[in-house]
Amino acid sequence: MALLYDRGAEADQSVLTNMLVRVVGVEPADVFTLEPRACGSCAEAAVAQLEAIRPRVILALGPLARAMTRSPPGAWTRLAGTDAVGTWHPSEQGSDAAHKRAVFDVLKQVASRR
Repeated sequence: MALLYDRGAEADQSVLTNMLVRVVGVEPADVFTLEPRACGSCAEAAVAQLEAIRPRVILALGPLARAMTRSPPGAWTRLAGTDAVGTWHPSEQGSDAAHKRAVFDVLKQVASRR
């Protein structure tokens, strides 16, 4: 599994770890993680890395990461030849309970595809 993850606070990292372990069923150490950057060549480099490792599924969390999937939150697409889905970053979930439920649903889908 690969994770595109916008940089966040330390508390966000704790939430992310819990989501990966409890819902997806993977340890963070077993996940290839990329932090997207807002530059064209950076995105190309990230895609090249993903093509090289060939993960079974890509999860994109946060606005920059979701932008790489070019689809709305919760919609599956292909990125670097791999099934990919974007959803809200842990920092975006706190203010909207509907986001939390949507993220949980996406994580369950990721778990079934990994």
